[in-house]
Amino acid sequence: RTWADWWRTWADWWRTWLY
Repeated sequence: RTWADWWRTWADWWRTWLY
């Protein structure tokens, strides 16, 4: 897993949490 993949997962999680 690359840092980009991690960031992608985090962004997705954040988006689901925020919106």
